[in-house]
Amino acid sequence: MDLTTLFIIALTIVGLITALVQVLKTTLNLTKRYIPIVSLAVGILFGVLLQPLTVYSIYTMAVAGFIGGLAASGAFDLVKVTKGVDQK
Repeated sequence: MDLTTLFIIALTIVGLITALVQVLKTTLNLTKRYIPIVSLAVGILFGVLLQPLTVYSIYTMAVAGFIGGLAASGAFDLVKVTKGVDQK
């Protein structure tokens, strides 16, 4: 398996991770310092849960979820900085 496939898997779940983290943030009233940790955990969880639907190992999907969680957290922070909004 090459890194291109790993990044493609990660990028396909970034939207799901971002949406679920936003729901968790508003539902559980999380402070902004916990959002990256929650994003990583949700990414790994998505990777592991989606593993039976793929031909890749659970380790590969967990790493793809980790990368997806990092990307989702970074994308959310980028939008926040661009808009100039201080999120809770």
